[in-house]
Amino acid sequence: MAIGIFDSGIGGITVYKKIKEKYPNVQVIYFADLQNFPYGEKTEKELNEFTKNITTYLMNFDIEALIIACNTASSVSKKYLEKNFNIDIYSIIEPITNYLNANEYSNLSLIATNMTVRSNVYQEILLDKLKHVVSAPKLVNCAENLDKSNVLDVIKEYISPDMAKNTNIILACTHFPLLSEYIYKLYPDISLLDPAKYLSESLSLKNINDNKKDVFITSDKLEYFKTQLKDILKTEDLDVRIHKW
Repeated sequence: MAIGIFDSGIGGITVYKKIKEKYPNVQVIYFADLQNFPYGEKTEKELNEFTKNITTYLMNFDIEALIIACNTASSVSKKYLEKNFNIDIYSIIEPITNYLNANEYSNLSLIATNMTVRSNVYQEILLDKLKHVVSAPKLVNCAENLDKSNVLDVIKEYISPDMAKNTNIILACTHFPLLSEYIYKLYPDISLLDPAKYLSESLSLKNINDNKKDVFITSDKLEYFKTQLKDILKTEDLDVRIHKW
């Protein structure tokens, strides 16, 4: 059996890579909803509709678990999906917040999409541990965009020297780890927390030794999606498809 992973775009590949490090033989069916990117600017009703359509489609691949590799969709639609589907559903949010609370982190900053910030999900769990909460929509577009010419200026807009020096920064959008190398160029000593790491560590999957080829599906921009995947995964041996609604 396979597992399903979905995101609004290429960001969820950061989650895919962490899971494949732990479970190299599990087949992954990855769905990038580029037709509706970015999720951070959508309404709750829209997000529930998008994620329900994606989950319904992924169920055709006989998946045993579903990974919501998107903080926005996790914060808004996880409970909705659990009510509508009889499958194990994993959010990107709970593993890292559980870890941070269990290990008594106190000086934290959060950078996320507009919708994730508005949902208050991190704020309600981490309470006064969060010293800074920042909506960073331009950073999402920088990560998704092949052109990185202005990325350092955009990072400066959202991550201040004070945040970089005095807090541990939660990258609460799966696109943001794609920009880690640029963030470290600006702030070499910064402490970045990637929720994908804690999600992969929390997973306990069964029936994972099938060695079937992973499948990557997009709802739009097929050639662009192929280019991004080849660049991030450093291979051209990929099964990439398109599925439009």
